[in-house]
Amino acid sequence: MSKETRSLPMVALRGLAVLPEMVRHFDVSREKSLLAIEEAVQGDQKIFLAAQKDIEVADPGAEVGCIASIRQIVKLPKKISRVLISGEARAVINTIEFEEPYLRANVTVLPDTDSLSEELSAEKEKLSEEA
Repeated sequence: MSKETRSLPMVALRGLAVLPEMVRHFDVSREKSLLAIEEAVQGDQKIFLAAQKDIEVADPGAEVGCIASIRQIVKLPKKISRVLISGEARAVINTIEFEEPYLRANVTVLPDTDSLSEELSAEKEKLSEEA
């Protein structure tokens, strides 16, 4: 099982979890998050979105989330941006590479459950043949 590792700008979402194949929008006003989105748009449009556990914390940490593609950004009044994303793959944080001026995380893509089930079935079959 090969594990893909990537370095991506990161946004911690308050009260929202994004899953693979989910398309939705959310509003961003936190300066770090705006800078992370800007960095992603200048690159390959990919961003790591993590669900923030405690919505009261200003600078959160997280462990698992979703890699998403940024589809559209609409600038709203009062330094707020509405971001339309499309979830692509679940991922887990290996380390936060840096926190200023925006969050950047080194993440490992998690296999989707269908391929994981296939791998486990193949492994079981292999073990039963050896027994």
